[in-house]
Amino acid sequence: MNKMSWAAVAFVAAAIASAAGPACAQTNIIVTAMSPAGSPFSNEFFRPWADKIAADAKGALTLDVRDGFAVANFGNVYDRVMNDVVQLGWAMQGLIGGQFPLTEVATFPFEADSSEQASVALWRLYQSGQLAREYANVKPLALGTYPMNGLHYAKAPATLDNLNGLKLRAASKPQGEWISHLGGTPITLNPEELYGAMQRGVVDATLQAWSAFGPLKLADVTTHHLDVRFGTSTIMLFMSPQKYASLPDAARKAIDDNSGEGRSRAWGQFIDANADKQGKMVLATPGHTRLELSPAQLASWRQRVAPVADAWKKAQPDGEAIFARYRATLADVKAGK
Repeated sequence: MNKMSWAAVAFVAAAIASAAGPACAQTNIIVTAMSPAGSPFSNEFFRPWADKIAADAKGALTLDVRDGFAVANFGNVYDRVMNDVVQLGWAMQGLIGGQFPLTEVATFPFEADSSEQASVALWRLYQSGQLAREYANVKPLALGTYPMNGLHYAKAPATLDNLNGLKLRAASKPQGEWISHLGGTPITLNPEELYGAMQRGVVDATLQAWSAFGPLKLADVTTHHLDVRFGTSTIMLFMSPQKYASLPDAARKAIDDNSGEGRSRAWGQFIDANADKQGKMVLATPGHTRLELSPAQLASWRQRVAPVADAWKKAQPDGEAIFARYRATLADVKAGK
């Protein structure tokens, strides 16, 4: 073979390698668990999910699950995923600059009894198209909520009639409004900031699900716990549409087969079970006390926060219709439909 022929072969080989390189790179994606290594979030939810996707992809996709907050945290995970620093993540919509106000419909107090119920209802609401404009620039793989929040105090509250004089961490605008309607002062903090804030007295209490106690070590900085089903926060498991579209067909199918309502329900089941376990562990620890509202106090709380939902319905485009659709969908889920 002459020199020109060898040069041609070399050129073609280089071109093939160059073309194949990016395609191969797209089959490896980073998944951020945003939880400590060894935690239930990582070991019981994210890693088994990633392993199932990889197995179903039959070699077309590998998923590198990263624990902790080194590659992403609750404050920057949306940008990290959208900018392809991390390819698959999860986020609390309430912390993403007001981009998901309609999704807040699943957060209101005294509606759902569990995360599983709320998560399935929220996914079905998304599937109906009524939340479409909020997710036009993101690829949701599952939608869900945390379990219903309790109120967790750094020390015994003076009264359970109200929240007068207390500073409380809020994870969303509606949560802040509920706190204000009960006389408290809402403070916006990312979850990983909460431990230090309670330790230093920056906040006196937090609206929080039991499921956060393990990852955030909140048992160290709280003493009294009011189980009151006082609303929740939403989450999404998501990718950027561009990254999703760039994956091979087999990889996208494996992701699709492990997403949607089934994954939303799985999130709810996992987070409910984890919350129940965490709550029992904390309350069994010396120095921790469970509090409960009297029927009269509960009725008062419900009445005082009701205007927040009423205002939300009026402020959001199609708010009344979306709230009604969510309630009807939630009723179906509760009925086992």
